[in-house]
Amino acid sequence: MIYRVSRIVVLLIGGILALPGQAVPGPIREAASLELPLAPQLYDYHAVDAFPGMTFVQPVRTVAPPGVSDRLFVVEQEGRITLITDFGNPRRSLFLDLTDRVHFEQEGGLLDLAFHPRFRENGLFFVFYTLDDTSAQGSGLHDRLSRFRVMEGNPERADPESEAVLINQFDRHIWHNAGCLEFGPDGYLYVSLGDEGWGEDALGNAQRIGLNFFSGILRLDVDMREGNLAPNPHPASIGHYLVPADNPFVGIDSFNGLPVPPRQVRTEFHAVGFRNPWRFSFDPETGNLYCNDAGQITREEINLVVPGGNYGWSHVEGSFDGPRWESRPEGIEFLPPLVEYGRQYGDGIAGGLFYWGDAVPGLDGHYLFSDFWAGFLGAFRHDGEEAGPVDWFLWEAGISSIGIHPATGDILLSDWTEGRIKRLVEGPDPALDPLPRLLSETGAFSDLESLTPAPGVIPYEINVPFWSDHADKRRWFALPGLDRHLALAAPHDLSYPAGTVWVKQFDIRLQPDAPDSVRRLETRFMVQTPFGIPYGVTYRWNEEGTDAELVPGSGLDEVLVREGGEDQLWRYPSRRECFSCHNGPSGGILGFTVAQLNRTTDYGSGAVYQLQALDEAGFFQPPLEVVHTLPALAHPDDTTQSLEYRVRSYLEANCSGCHHPDGIAEVDWDARTRVSLDDAGIIHGPADNQLGNSLAAIVTPGSIDHSVLFERLGRNERGRMPPLATRVLDTRAVDLLREWIDESLPWRLGYSRWQALHFAGQAPIDSFPWADPDGDNASNRLEYLTGTDPLLDGDAWRVNLVPAPDGSAIRFHQLPNRRYQVQWTRSLTPTVEWRPLDIPENRVFFSAEPFWKTIDLPSTSDRARFYRVLVDDRNG
Repeated sequence: MIYRVSRIVVLLIGGILALPGQAVPGPIREAASLELPLAPQLYDYHAVDAFPGMTFVQPVRTVAPPGVSDRLFVVEQEGRITLITDFGNPRRSLFLDLTDRVHFEQEGGLLDLAFHPRFRENGLFFVFYTLDDTSAQGSGLHDRLSRFRVMEGNPERADPESEAVLINQFDRHIWHNAGCLEFGPDGYLYVSLGDEGWGEDALGNAQRIGLNFFSGILRLDVDMREGNLAPNPHPASIGHYLVPADNPFVGIDSFNGLPVPPRQVRTEFHAVGFRNPWRFSFDPETGNLYCNDAGQITREEINLVVPGGNYGWSHVEGSFDGPRWESRPEGIEFLPPLVEYGRQYGDGIAGGLFYWGDAVPGLDGHYLFSDFWAGFLGAFRHDGEEAGPVDWFLWEAGISSIGIHPATGDILLSDWTEGRIKRLVEGPDPALDPLPRLLSETGAFSDLESLTPAPGVIPYEINVPFWSDHADKRRWFALPGLDRHLALAAPHDLSYPAGTVWVKQFDIRLQPDAPDSVRRLETRFMVQTPFGIPYGVTYRWNEEGTDAELVPGSGLDEVLVREGGEDQLWRYPSRRECFSCHNGPSGGILGFTVAQLNRTTDYGSGAVYQLQALDEAGFFQPPLEVVHTLPALAHPDDTTQSLEYRVRSYLEANCSGCHHPDGIAEVDWDARTRVSLDDAGIIHGPADNQLGNSLAAIVTPGSIDHSVLFERLGRNERGRMPPLATRVLDTRAVDLLREWIDESLPWRLGYSRWQALHFAGQAPIDSFPWADPDGDNASNRLEYLTGTDPLLDGDAWRVNLVPAPDGSAIRFHQLPNRRYQVQWTRSLTPTVEWRPLDIPENRVFFSAEPFWKTIDLPSTSDRARFYRVLVDDRNG
């Protein structure tokens, strides 16, 4: 029998109950007064194409032979080495093609090239690449170090048949191959290797000197000098090199306090304890060796490498506890990084070069490095003892290595993403517009005193504001033209055109109980670029509160004197820091989302539904098909919604920019409410860094002491999360999380516990979510969501059609932590299309308590309408 109101149930989410109102912010208008450039000059350096018209396949290195100034070699990861000559009118030719040997995938491929110090005499050079091979160690991926020579009589072409293999090592994973090659001032060849791959040193190589050639820097004598030593036997050691007699691990019989048979020691090691030392560089003035080591979760680091040094991975990561901190050897101290930075500054340190030269005088005597994924280049000085602060001087994504032009001394950047070799130039880019120096020059406000937005600059509010150290915030946005619109993409994401501008005003009350003590701090802007990633700048208000001045690119710190409390350090973010959160994987703009915007606001004529008002004003194209039933987050103080959903809404607002499957955090839990809590990896989820507690998980129900999430949020020291933009604990959020973990979670009946409760002794297949063992047409997943018995066909969740003053209504019992949505269709044909009933009463709402919910059905001229209710524990 078919009912016009059915008890078919499936999925959806929760939100806020909004107030009626139809006022809109007015028809869409162009923000013509805004003067923020689409692609601004953010720093005092820029990059230009060094060889216009030439492209390369994922270049990873530029290098020239010692003493050679008329040619440059480009290493392409696919397996080729390209030669560039005639720099006045650049010409390219193929030097070596190894594409038939190279395994080119992800971090594998042809990774580096080093010319022998006497290359002009002997024509020898060395390469490092990955390949598929079979050796005594196994079949599959191998890391190979080989020597080649140039063709007889033709130094511009290598002989591919001249390969002599030095090391050919079986590798069980495509990641963390390292592969940097450099001849040191001592004439020996230095080679870097990563920890073989996976995360957390899962393959167990990082602190081993008696096994394989992983997780270290090798020092090899490729000239086979008299007095040096044959390497200890190893299947990967093929020949054509000796071990320098003064290598630091020659003759040792213990490591990290444990015995190692001398014949098993890999005496080739110069230094150990690295994760993925992708690039290193010698200082030509001092001979110091600087090595970049890519981090896993928290730190990127640069190490001053000394003979026999142990840099601690995986017991430590930078100066932080690493994933194997608890198993660290007693009494062993690891060498700390010279320079390190956290996820707020980057994600994947790559190119490194110690630069001396006058082509870019502002960087003379600096160590330069690139962060591959975040796209920033930094520099610092090192006096031999201490390193100076990092100066972030350029935004240029995908730089895999940094080199020197052999003829001009210019700094060359290998742009892996664009496939180009670029030249670093000091000074502003003449093709880019400068940023306005004053807030009044941005055109965002028609009146600064009252902060009246300019025409076309529209205020908006969000459900869960990001915690900003007691600051109060106001928000506006503007589209770049009348023909540009917001768009709703699947499943419920927003896209916005290049040129969209977001404005956020920060004010703080210096005396907690005095409204007249409010001080204007800063006004931040985010501008969507054509590259899909927004840039950010901020303006610091003057003491008189009459205008605000552009904050320097490096950011600014200020101590706020708070009466009746501790003084507060306020951070005006650097342009570099803005990109830490507002990056490609995060979606760019964190607060301007459907789930955040789906709420009521007041544009001056009473409360209205914000998304509906913006849609009716023409901001969306195509127009929104539904409004009220879109996802919505719950404010932490909205106690009508469940504690669990308020916590998850807070985590989405504050953590999901990094913590989602495509995010930059390498921690396997998902902060988005669109994912079921059972599937989010939060409850009993493994923690990559247990903070020294072997019993800790992401969240352990009933124990904040064993919950890394609580520890990260509740600490005000290094390792705190979020890692940026806040230096004061959000005590309200800490209390909310404590209550959830200690008081609520121990009683939570997740699907696995519900499954164990109901299906003990039953056939395993009967307990699967899609199974229906009692034959009542309700799956186990549905029975779990509605609290019914999966083994009793008479126990079913009911949806009732009841009379209403103006017609009919649907009535059902709503449980806590569930999202309910009434849907309708005109026909139950096989191609039935169910649509949400888009009325305010059907808005997303995760209730704190069970109750009977009644939704009046709208009158309709349809001959028939059929209804169902979807149930889920996900927000969309």
